[in-house]
Amino acid sequence: MKVRFGEKVEGWKNFTKAQIKVVGVQHRKRAAIEFAEGCARAEATGREAWVTLEPEPENPFDRHAVKVIGHWIRRGIFRKSAEARHIGYLPSDIAEEAAELVANGSMRARLMSVYSSDNGFIDVSIIPIVPR
Repeated sequence: MKVRFGEKVEGWKNFTKAQIKVVGVQHRKRAAIEFAEGCARAEATGREAWVTLEPEPENPFDRHAVKVIGHWIRRGIFRKSAEARHIGYLPSDIAEEAAELVANGSMRARLMSVYSSDNGFIDVSIIPIVPR
């Protein structure tokens, strides 16, 4: 699902009351920086950036882990291409409930903000959404 920053999705409602921060972003720094740069270019040129969720039941630390994948549209000389990077995870306090919803297609996420500082700090905030 491709959604511009913060854009509401008809027929879906927020799963959480507030934005949540994607965790593990600092451990996936190269991918997160590429995503942040891709988002900035996409936003500046009117193209899309979005996130998807993917369960990761084989995760050795948390069988309820849910990956956050960042996507953006990149325009080359002759064509556009979609890029994607695994940028982090849903926080564990909602991942257990979210994992099954994500697996059966009943949870998606809205990309709310991407912040990247000059010293390499990256922050990505999303809002998980579920059908009304």
